Amino acid sequence: MKKEKKKVGSVGKKVGIIISIILLVILGSRAVYDSITSYNLAVKSHEDFEREETEVLAKHIEGRFKKAYEAGAALIAATKAVMSSNSAAERNRQTINEIVKEIFLTNPDLSGLGIFFEPNGFDGKDISFVRDDNKTGAMGIYVSGEKGNINIKTTDYYFGNTWYTMPIEAGKDILVEPYISSVGKLVVTYAMPVIFEGKPVGAINVDIDIDGISDELAVSSTNNDEDFSVLLSNEGVIAAHSMDKSRVMRNVTESNPKIKEYLAAAGRNEETLVTEKSQRTGKESRMIYVPVNIEGTDTYWAMQSINTVSYFVKDAVNGVILNVVLSIITIIVIALVIFSVLNRMVSRPLSILASAIKKFSEYDLDVSKEGEMAQKLGYLDANDRVGVTMRAMSVLNDNLVGIMKEISSYAQNTAATAEELTATAK
Repeated sequence: MKKEKKKVGSVGKKVGIIISIILLVILGSRAVYDSITSYNLAVKSHEDFEREETEVLAKHIEGRFKKAYEAGAALIAATKAVMSSNSAAERNRQTINEIVKEIFLTNPDLSGLGIFFEPNGFDGKDISFVRDDNKTGAMGIYVSGEKGNINIKTTDYYFGNTWYTMPIEAGKDILVEPYISSVGKLVVTYAMPVIFEGKPVGAINVDIDIDGISDELAVSSTNNDEDFSVLLSNEGVIAAHSMDKSRVMRNVTESNPKIKEYLAAAGRNEETLVTEKSQRTGKESRMIYVPVNIEGTDTYWAMQSINTVSYFVKDAVNGVILNVVLSIITIIVIALVIFSVLNRMVSRPLSILASAIKKFSEYDLDVSKEGEMAQKLGYLDANDRVGVTMRAMSVLNDNLVGIMKEISSYAQNTAATAEELTATAK
């Protein structure tokens, strides 16, 4: 029965597989570490970018409030100057009216500016100014509109309104929550008391047009359904929305009470980063709350940046995928190089030697084919263990051939001698 011939495995391949596995573990571990590090760095980088962008928006809003506050402060200062330099009887209401108009016209972000006095709080002449639309004759003027189309109101309609009574009662500047004005614009009001000779004699209102802030936020290059901005008042009312103006004036704390905590942090001038479901998209989102300092008050609003998590980490995920692909390609290339080197330096020389030795074991000393191959591949001239072994094998072959020739010669001589002896014996 013929013995089944077993397939001989390649030592080079085995060594190559072992080395490749080791490399796979080492480089794979490194790739995982680099990917995690790259992911975290990319997320942190995007987070820093979004934070900086939101801070820029917050500073822009602060600048608008500051200008409005400065306009109010200028009106108070001018009014006090008029009152200080004139006795009550000498004070002219028209002078105040002109000051209000001038300040209003030089501040295009204002939707209205007014100053209102307590009964007889300005000149003590209220009785002289009683009319059908001003039954008390109180000194009050409100200017609105725009250059070329100014509206002036001088009635006593302000008595009893919270935006008038609040600053007088509190004795400090107050920012009234956003509301829709009589002309349909979204405004927010600075309510500031006029303190003269140690007591409140009236209040001014600086109405800021914030209706256009949503449009300003919408033109940002990064604004989209996955990445948008929202301006929140300290009570949680949406004052501006870069993607959906229909949400303006909604109170977000009613559907998510946690936002009160983030607004409270803004009140402490602290930024907040959270991951929650967006009320607008319903998707898990990264939200950054940056405080907006309201000049002249202890009130802080918040600029909210909302990014869906998938969008927020998109660059990081792409970076990880690229890193993994490059790592796999690197491992494959290195493995191929190792297999190629081992095949040339180990597998093929061993294969040639094994073929020659196998022939020797079968008493076949014709290894010229193996010798030609070794010569062609340069193994016989190699200055290493492979070259030494190949040359030793070649010498061994020559020696065996020489021995076999000598044995054959001796055998022939012996046979001839035997024949001679046989012939002689006969």
